[in-house]
Amino acid sequence: LEKDKVITSVSLNKKADGFPKTFKYTGGRVELKNSWLKVKVGNTVLTDKDFEIKYITNIQKGTATVVVQGKGEYGGSKVLNFKIQAQNVPKLVEWFSSKK
Repeated sequence: LEKDKVITSVSLNKKADGFPKTFKYTGGRVELKNSWLKVKVGNTVLTDKDFEIKYITNIQKGTATVVVQGKGEYGGSKVLNFKIQAQNVPKLVEWFSSKK
């Protein structure tokens, strides 16, 4: 794979549509949308079709870890961490109550 086709950086795109203020613990998987990431090869920003996200940890509160891997004509991978915050207890009780 050519050097100019290998992912060089990954960051959260906090200005993307629908990007949450925080990632809250839900009891299930907390997943990122491809559009919430800025993935670059050098100065070129890849489209969300040029990479995939693989989750290592994304269920428990604390640090979530994902691997962003190039696909198609792009290769390489980068690790990205993001924070999953504890759920507010009264809201969690309200959520469980609504499931009955």
